[in-house]
Amino acid sequence: MERNKKKIKIHNISNLHDARFLASLGIEYISLNLANPKAWNIPVEQLNDILQWIEGNRIGIYLETAIEHFLTKINLNALKFIEIPYEVSATAPTKTTNKLIIRCSLEEVENARNNFPDALLDVKIETPSELQKLLQFNDKNFFVNLDKYKGNIPSNVNISIGEKLTSSENGLLDYDKVEDFISELL
Repeated sequence: MERNKKKIKIHNISNLHDARFLASLGIEYISLNLANPKAWNIPVEQLNDILQWIEGNRIGIYLETAIEHFLTKINLNALKFIEIPYEVSATAPTKTTNKLIIRCSLEEVENARNNFPDALLDVKIETPSELQKLLQFNDKNFFVNLDKYKGNIPSNVNISIGEKLTSSENGLLDYDKVEDFISELL
């Protein structure tokens, strides 16, 4: 599925079925949540099974702790990226060659960019004015996190979304919401 080179990341994925569905739609960045105590947390024991079933290099993991805890449990070579929040970036992976994605607020963008110049940033914004401030950085190495965004979906930026696409009862993807969202982007 051709998308004008726009990167799309869907996060908070917690099971093989959802990951395979997103892969079938051509989603390039699928983030499995290993952080606790979220409802959409995936047990680390299931991660390697999921990695074996998804073709192509599109799976990453979201952590809120140091990667060293997972080094013996995860096949890091099968991951496209490792994603962490900026507030724990001091524990950024040092023993991996995976792409790093830093989740941050608009206020943290400059520091995150200075500390991690090669990382992609997943920037949480809520309003069109915050989007305009983010665009002033003139940097294509970020995702606009739309989970709390209230405004038109921008056509010229990379997109990150998760919570808006899940069912509130069980944290699983709502496939109709995903398909509607993807069709809006095309």
